Amino acid sequence: VLGWSMDPNVQQKMDSRQCDKCQAEVYIANLSCPQCNSKFEPCVVTGFPVAKRTRVECTACRAPANRNDWNSWVQEFKACPWCNEPQNAQY
Repeated sequence: VLGWSMDPNVQQKMDSRQCDKCQAEVYIANLSCPQCNSKFEPCVVTGFPVAKRTRVECTACRAPANRNDWNSWVQEFKACPWCNEPQNAQY
């Protein structure tokens, strides 16, 4: 790990995304924006913030998820990861 972390050929930057509210660059997994203090819902599948444009929810408990993560989970397990009610993929 030390050799990898000191390698000048390895990019030393964490992945980022834009805040939905203020467009500031934030770490991809942050559930809040340090710039404008906006809060983001965690995806029930991954724990990553739920993007407004890809938001889906469980038809039973309304737990939010990112569409791609939700569909991958539901195709494998056929149920909501939060309440375990049977679910279908959402496109």
